[in-house]
Order: sequence, then structure tokens, then C-alpha cells
Amino acid sequence: MSQPRVISSLEIAYCENLYKMTDELNKALKEKNVIIGLSLKDEETAMITVYES
Repeated sequence: MSQPRVISSLEIAYCENLYKMTDELNKALKEKNVIIGLSLKDEETAMITVYES
């Protein structure tokens, strides 16, 4: 299995509902072979990464 390719990444202010948006986008884009990743850099900053699988 090959590694997913990073299409884009964005550093944004953390919001407690970001995981809901990420989950919904992953459901909607599953058939397009796109994955949205969410990680926390610190308590105030999140990183959203878009992958092509």
C-alpha cells in the first residue's frame, strides 16, 4: 500500500468543533480518495491536512 500524498495543509486557530467538520468531510470525500487529517500543534493551533489516497 502506498503512502497518501499531501495535497494541502493549513494551520488555523483551534476550535472544539473542528473534529466534526473533519469527520463530515471525510465521509463526503471518501469516494474521491481524499482524506482530511486534523492534528493539534498546541492548545490554540490546529493543523488541517488534505491527503490523496
